[in-house]
Amino acid sequence: MRKTGIDIIGDAPWGTHFCQFYRARRDLTSILVPYFKAGLENNEFCMWVTSAPLTDRQAKSSLRRAMPEFDDYVDRGQIEVLPYSEWYLKGGTFDMDRVLTGWLEKLEKALARGFEGLRLTGNTAWLEKGDWKDFTDYEEAVNSVIGKHRMMALCTYSLDRCTGTEILDVLRNHQFALIRNEKGWDLIEASSLKEARERVKQTERRYQTLFNAMSEGFAVHEIICDAQGKPCDYRFLEVNPAFENLTGLKAEQVVGRTVRQVLPGIEPSWIETYGKVALSGQPAYFEQRTDSLQRDFGVIAYAPADRHFATLFLDVTDRRRREAELKKTNLRLDILSETASQLLRTESPEAVVESLCRKVMEFMNCQVFFNYLVDEGKQQLHLNAYAGIPEDEARRVEWLDLGAAVCGRAAVQGRSIVCANIRERSEPGTERVKSYGLQAYACHPLIS
Repeated sequence: MRKTGIDIIGDAPWGTHFCQFYRARRDLTSILVPYFKAGLENNEFCMWVTSAPLTDRQAKSSLRRAMPEFDDYVDRGQIEVLPYSEWYLKGGTFDMDRVLTGWLEKLEKALARGFEGLRLTGNTAWLEKGDWKDFTDYEEAVNSVIGKHRMMALCTYSLDRCTGTEILDVLRNHQFALIRNEKGWDLIEASSLKEARERVKQTERRYQTLFNAMSEGFAVHEIICDAQGKPCDYRFLEVNPAFENLTGLKAEQVVGRTVRQVLPGIEPSWIETYGKVALSGQPAYFEQRTDSLQRDFGVIAYAPADRHFATLFLDVTDRRRREAELKKTNLRLDILSETASQLLRTESPEAVVESLCRKVMEFMNCQVFFNYLVDEGKQQLHLNAYAGIPEDEARRVEWLDLGAAVCGRAAVQGRSIVCANIRERSEPGTERVKSYGLQAYACHPLIS
């Protein structure tokens, strides 16, 4: 929804095409100045095509009085104010196709520059009676064009210049009309539009019930692109209660704000993926971790409207954790099975120990391992295989006395010894492994 700046209307969606019947210049400025002020303040590209009784210079002056920063918007090319002769009658004649194409080209350039869409108005006071039929055909065509794009149009008609039949033509080609009475502005809607609005309200009530009751997280967003048209951020427009429960983010914290404001550490891949959905219209399903929330989510994303995307997601953190644990357990069982099989098949167990130990080392994410064999004659341990230490260090620890160091103690006692936090605690026999920069050390006798 976009802010129209007009109190009696409030917010309106892209694709809104409405009109104003006026009698005097002040009628025009009282509606069009707040209309464009809202558009400029909400990053929209604006075009005001003027005609009597208001010139382009007078229109700019009116905007400047209401917005001291108006010239800043002009300087950065966010608004154009020009007379009807330079738009509707360019080349001396009115050409419906040229005008419609011109609006679409303006919209395309605006979006490429990072604006949210196109807000426009045109005054029809220049129309001659002979042009009326062509212009009503144009207004009918405008409905089909504007309804498909990020555009909002307000057409202005002089009430004193319109016959009763012409007023009906205008009302038929616009969603609603503004007309001043003694107390202020009135909103006139066609009966078909009133019926459509009621159907929409009923649909919205059903949607809201489902929206609030569903257990899946649901959110609607608007993609934000940089000057090159590349997605760089997105804004939260609506979230349901399940979204709050799953993410811990409350609606009042996120709605209206961008994801980079809410989660400064958001991974760029999220924005890239959602940008593709919003700009291409192609839906996507994926599972991804959000480090800033420390959660894994399964996400269905689709584009409900141009440059928008909606997400339906579940917290899959526990499921993925269980899958990882199961995978680790299966790998552990595979290693144990392979180890037992190889040891039973070989006549020289010491020959296969190194490859087996390396697999165990990788599985447990260890940095160093030693495999010692007991030399009964010398009553010492002899280094059979190792990894993670230099060769010269291996030569220094090639022989260990039984009972010396952790390995020697484990061999004598015939049991496993685990030393944790050895850099912070004093454990007997751990002086040498401390020098390797290790934090923990475990020794297990393969044969007791």
